[in-house]
Amino acid sequence: MAAFFTPAETAAVEALAERIFPAAPGSPGAIELGVAGYIDAQLAGPWGQGAQMYRKGPFVQAQDAGHGWQSPLTPAEVYRSCLRSLDDAARRLHGAPCADLGADHLDAVLTALAGGELEDFREVGGPAFFGMLRQNVIEGLFADPVHGGNRDMGGWRWIGYPGVASAHGADYQREVARHGVPYAPEPSSLR
Repeated sequence: MAAFFTPAETAAVEALAERIFPAAPGSPGAIELGVAGYIDAQLAGPWGQGAQMYRKGPFVQAQDAGHGWQSPLTPAEVYRSCLRSLDDAARRLHGAPCADLGADHLDAVLTALAGGELEDFREVGGPAFFGMLRQNVIEGLFADPVHGGNRDMGGWRWIGYPGVASAHGADYQREVARHGVPYAPEPSSLR
């Protein structure tokens, strides 16, 4: 059960995340890895509520990604507003909300979002929201499962990451110095 998203928002985030990281033969996609659950948990928690973020003006139009968050809105407020705007754009362009679009139409919506071509975004620009969504999808794919995504450590298995080094003990200590030698233990989480 979602902590932040409505059922419609969950469906939209699942559809969007799956287009950003689709399933393929031999690799799970964003839905299977629980990315929407990760994003939902983050938005319901301190990050989503803007904890430790500077949210008072003046705000500078960032020239690069290293400038940091520049908005009076919390990430939760951004998602709520932008998912509504994205569904409005999808309905206007393709006659259905994001969750109900086929891959080609959803790709077109995401491309327009990333390119700043959707007029529906007023509070936060489309490219800024796309950047946030893409970053959160990546986090949900590869963060420790304790945070809500990377279900069954599938993202780690996909890239061959062993997880928490301390869980492998002496085995890891012995193997870490063996450069170029494959090390493929069963991944371990913080749990």
